[in-house]
Amino acid sequence: MAKVSNVPGTTHGFSFYANDTQEVDLAFLTSDISVIHLTNEQLTPDSELSSYQVDAPSDAATAWHEYRVDWLPGVTNFYIDSELVHSIDKNVPTTPSFFLWNSWSNGNSWAAGPPASNSVLKIQSVTAYFNRTSVASSIAANPGACVSNPFSILSAYYADKNVTTSAQSAFINGSNLYIDTSS
Repeated sequence: MAKVSNVPGTTHGFSFYANDTQEVDLAFLTSDISVIHLTNEQLTPDSELSSYQVDAPSDAATAWHEYRVDWLPGVTNFYIDSELVHSIDKNVPTTPSFFLWNSWSNGNSWAAGPPASNSVLKIQSVTAYFNRTSVASSIAANPGACVSNPFSILSAYYADKNVTTSAQSAFINGSNLYIDTSS
């Protein structure tokens, strides 16, 4: 659950990232929060682009909304408030990765910053699923995809336990998921 800033000049990103060719992004540019940018980064320089835009909730800066990414074998599904808004079946990553929440500006044309005042991405909660999905048979057929990281699916269960928190960070040690909720 998140609220985005309406102060122009930053990018709010929700990403799975292993490297520059194994990346999924759901991003807001705070210069125009009416649009959400959805991307599977190119697997090779010759790969077809797979970046799309969808309408954001009209109250994205004032109300909490669920922004969910399901990374599955062969497809990345993007949801807003539990409603599927787009699926990308090109450049789907195959390498396990970590989940990254960030709010950044480097003065480039993409972020259009720096912001003139504080631009704060508010995250109320994070729910992570590990190895739980309605397409278990697909994952069973391709066990190396999507299941090596607890943040490979944003909204799900880990070891049959619902994990919901206002997390600052999380990591795996063996079979345990550790979530830091300290300020």
